[in-house]
Amino acid sequence: MFKEILEYLGYRLKQMVTSRLFPLGLIFTAMFAVLLMHLFQLQIIEGEAAQEAYIEQKTLRTISLPSTRGNIYDRNGELLAYNELVYAVTLTDTGAYSNGYKKNLMILTLLDILERNGETVVQDIPIFFDSNGQLQYRVEGTARLRFLRDMYGKKSIEEMQADKDCDENLSAQGVYDYLYERYGIGKTSSKGTVTYEIDRKTALQLMNVRYLLASNAYQRYRSVVVVSGVKAETMTEILEHSDSMQGVDIEENYKRVYTDSVYFAHILGYTGKASSDQLTTLNAEYPEGEERYELGDVVGQSGIEASMESELQGTKGSRTMYLDSLGRVLEVVEEVKPVTGNDVYLTIDHDLQVGLYYIMEQHLAGILSEKLLNDRFTVSTKMKASERMVSIYDAYFQLVNNNILSMNSFASEEAGAAEKRIYVQFLSGMDQAIADLRGELLSGNPTPYKDLSPEVEENQDNYMKIYMSYIYVILMDQGYLIEGSVDQNDATYIAYKTDETISLSEFLRYALSKNWVDLSKLDLNEKYTSADETYQVLVDKTCELLRESSVFGKKVYQKQIKEGAILGNDLCLALFEQGVLASDEAAVASLSGGNTTVAYEFLKDKVESLEITPAQLALDPSSGAITITDVKTGGVIASVSYPSYDNNLLSGSVDAAYYYQLNNDLSHPLYNSATQAQTAPGSVFKLVTTAAALEQGKITPVDLIKTEGIFTQQGLNLACAIYSSSGSTHGTINIIGAIRDSCNYFFSELGYRLSQDENGDYREPRGVDIIKNYAEQLGLGSESGIELRESPPQISDTAPIPSAIGQGTNLFSNVQLARYLATLANGGTVYKLTLLDKLTDSEGNVLEEYSPQIVGTTTFSSSTWEVIQEGMRRVTTENTSTRNKLSGNVQIAGKTGTAEENKLRPNHANFIGYAPYDNPEIGVTVTIPYGYTSGNSVLAANDVFDFYYEYLTLDEILQRDSFHAEEDSRGEIID
Repeated sequence: MFKEILEYLGYRLKQMVTSRLFPLGLIFTAMFAVLLMHLFQLQIIEGEAAQEAYIEQKTLRTISLPSTRGNIYDRNGELLAYNELVYAVTLTDTGAYSNGYKKNLMILTLLDILERNGETVVQDIPIFFDSNGQLQYRVEGTARLRFLRDMYGKKSIEEMQADKDCDENLSAQGVYDYLYERYGIGKTSSKGTVTYEIDRKTALQLMNVRYLLASNAYQRYRSVVVVSGVKAETMTEILEHSDSMQGVDIEENYKRVYTDSVYFAHILGYTGKASSDQLTTLNAEYPEGEERYELGDVVGQSGIEASMESELQGTKGSRTMYLDSLGRVLEVVEEVKPVTGNDVYLTIDHDLQVGLYYIMEQHLAGILSEKLLNDRFTVSTKMKASERMVSIYDAYFQLVNNNILSMNSFASEEAGAAEKRIYVQFLSGMDQAIADLRGELLSGNPTPYKDLSPEVEENQDNYMKIYMSYIYVILMDQGYLIEGSVDQNDATYIAYKTDETISLSEFLRYALSKNWVDLSKLDLNEKYTSADETYQVLVDKTCELLRESSVFGKKVYQKQIKEGAILGNDLCLALFEQGVLASDEAAVASLSGGNTTVAYEFLKDKVESLEITPAQLALDPSSGAITITDVKTGGVIASVSYPSYDNNLLSGSVDAAYYYQLNNDLSHPLYNSATQAQTAPGSVFKLVTTAAALEQGKITPVDLIKTEGIFTQQGLNLACAIYSSSGSTHGTINIIGAIRDSCNYFFSELGYRLSQDENGDYREPRGVDIIKNYAEQLGLGSESGIELRESPPQISDTAPIPSAIGQGTNLFSNVQLARYLATLANGGTVYKLTLLDKLTDSEGNVLEEYSPQIVGTTTFSSSTWEVIQEGMRRVTTENTSTRNKLSGNVQIAGKTGTAEENKLRPNHANFIGYAPYDNPEIGVTVTIPYGYTSGNSVLAANDVFDFYYEYLTLDEILQRDSFHAEEDSRGEIID
C-alpha cells in the first residue's frame, strides 16, 4: 500500500516537472517569496521608521500672533479700559475632517458641551432669534448690506443687490436658509438626504462656527475663538473629549474690559472683528506688502478705541513652523513675539464723568416728574412750551412700548394675575382691531384714508389711520408688496400715499392688477383664481401678519391703555410680577385696590426715585449732554451723553439680543448726544450776532434801541418772549442789556442792520454771509475736533433776521457749542477740542504729550470782548430768573437758549457758561433736547459748577434722587 502511494506521488511529480507551466510556477513562487520578504521588512523591521517618514512630509506655514491691546486711563491714571486674561475654546481647521458632514458632527458635539455648561458661542452672523422666536437682524442699514456682500462673496454692495439669487435671501430668515443649505446642515453631503434632526437655535450656532472657520480659510492653521471666558468645568469636559474633537483646543485669550462702562461708553467705544471695509481703510496707512491687519483681527469700532486704533493695537508677532500631513506642529522654525500696544491717557476726569451722568439723569427725571399729569392730555400748536404736559397714559404705554415690560410674559403660562388681566384685554383689543380692519378692507364702499374716523378730535390718536398705515408698511417689509415694482409716480399710488383720497382697499386691488404683489407668497390653491378671490386671500394673509406682529401688537396695546381698557394699576403691578421692580407688599396691596390715582402716584414716585429712569420711559425729555472744557487748552474734562449702554456687552463678540435691544430703544442709547445730536442753539447764538454787529459798526456799546413787542420789518412777526408771556417789553436798552435780557426784538434789529448795504438797502444774502462769517470765526463753522464721531455743524444759510436770534437753519451739537463757549471765554482763541492727554508705552515711558492745537483766532476789538463777556456775566447776576437758579458759590458768566423745533413737542433747553468770570478756567455746556426751558439746563449747570469746585460731592450726588426744577418758585427763563 505504502509503495503504491510513493509510486503515485512520483508519477505526479514527474508529470508536473515535465509540464511547460512548471518554469512559470517557479517564477511566480519566487516573486511571491520576494514580496513577502519586502512586506516583512517594511512592516516588521522598518515599520516604525516608515511611519515616521510618512508623517514627516513637512509643510511650512507662517501664522500671525495677535498683540495685546494697550490700556486707556483717565487724566489721573485711573484705569478705564484694560485686557483680562481668560481662557477660550478655539477651533482650528486642520483638514482632519474629510467633508462638511463629519465637521458638522464634531461641532455639534462641541456645541452640546458648551450648551450644558451655559457658554455663549461667538456670534459673527448678525441674526438672532427674538423673544417671539422670529429671526431678526441685530444690525441695519449699511452694516447689514456689508455683511450680505461678504457672505455672498461679492466685490461690492451694488453687485450683491444686482444678483437676483442674492436678492431672494436678504431677509434674516433668508440668510438662515441660505447658510443652512450652504453648510449642509442635517445632511451627509450637499446633495444628500436629511440624516439627523437639529433645532433652529443649535443650527444657528453651528452656522456661526462654520462661518468663523470660513472667514479664516486663507490662513487655515490659525485658530478661531468659538467661546471666550469659559468656565473651568467647560475646559475640563472639552479636554476629556479632545480625541473625538480634532482641532478643538483651550487657549489663553484676552477679553477687553471697561470699568464703569455706562459712564464712558460713548467716549471709549468698543472693539470688534474688522470688516473687509475696515481692513481696507486700516491697511491703506501702510506700504503695500506691509499691511498689519487681516480678517479675524479685533479692532476699535467706535470712540477712542477706533480713533486711537493704530496706537492701541500694538504690533503682531509671527510663528513659522513645519506641520505634518495631519496638521500637527513638528517644529517651530522662527517666532517673533508680538509687541503690546501703547497706553492712552485721556483728559477726562473719572469722578467728574460719573457725577455728571447722574446730574443729567436726576434733572431729566425731575422735569419729567413735574410734567406728568394724571389725565389725558391733548397737545395743541397754540400752547406755550411750558404749558405742555405728559399724560400718565403715555407713561403707562411706554412701559410696553419701550420694552420695560415684556409682552411675551403677559401671554406665558407663568404670567401673574395682573399680567393675565392685561393679556385678556389685549386679545379683546386685537380681535376688535382685526375685525374693524377686515370689515373696512372688504367693504363694498371703503372709506378714503383721509376720512377714516372723522369723529376723532384734532391731535388725538386716530387708530384706524394708524392701523391702516401699518398695513402698508408690513406688506412692504414682508415682501408682499414688491418694492422695486411699485410705481411711485403712478396716479393711484399718489392718490393713496400723498393725496389720501382713496382707501387702502382700492390701492391694494389696484396693486394686484399691476402685479405689484408677490402672488407666490399668498399660497393660492387654484391655478386660476379670480381677482376677488386673490384679494380675499391677501386680506386673510394681512390679518395673519398683523396678529403675529409685535409692532402692531404695541399699537393695540396703545389703544387699550389710552382708552382705559388696560389699567395703569395692572401695568404697575406687572412691574413687580416681571421682576422689573423689587418686591414691595405694601405697594402691591395699594395698587390692587383699583384706585387709578394710586397708580399715577406710584409711577411718579418711581420716576422721582429713578427706579424707573427717563431713558426707560423715553418721553420728553429723555436725553441730554454735558461737556466741561478747559477753555485755555481745548481739553475735554468730561463729556456725558445720556442715556448710555454697557460697552462690555458689545466688545469683541457682540451680544446680539442686547445690541438689538439698544437699536430698538426709543431713547437711542447708542447715539452720542454730545457729539451727534444737533439742535437749534436758540439765544446762545446771539453772541455771534453781538460780535458781528459791533465789529461791522452797526451798533456801539453805548447805543440804545427802543424795543417793541414784535419785530415786523421785512414782513416778519418775531415776538419777543417777554411780550408773548406778559405783553411787556424790555424798554430802551443797550447791547449789554440785550444780552442780559435775551431780547429777541433787539437782536432781530441787529440782524436787519447787518443785512443792509452801504445805501441802507436790505440784502438778505449780505446778512446771511456776515453772520456766517462771524459764526465761523467763533468756531461754529467746523467740527469741534474731538476724537469721536461727530455730526457736522450747520450755520444758517437763510433768513438772516431769524438766524440772528438763533433760529433759521442753525444746528449745532453740544461739543460744538462747547468749543464756541471756550472761544468766548478765552477771548478769541479757537482750540481743537481733544480727549487726549498723553501716550505711553506699556512700560509707562511717555511717547507723546498732546499739546493744545489752535485752529483759529479772532481779531475782534477789546471793546467787543468786553461787551460779550460783561453781557454774559449780567445774565447770571442781573437776569433774575437765571440768577435765582444759581447757588452763587461760583462766579459764572453764561448765556441761556430756548429753541423751538417742533410745535407739538417741548422746546430745546441750552445753557453755556464759564467760570470763574474774572479768570476763566472751565466752560460748561448743557443741552437738553425737548427740555422745555433753558432754566432746566441752568439748574443742571449749577450742579456741575458746584461739583467741579467741590461745593457738591460725588457721594451727595449719588445719594439723592431726581432734582426738582421748581419752576414756579424760581421763575421761568424767558429767552
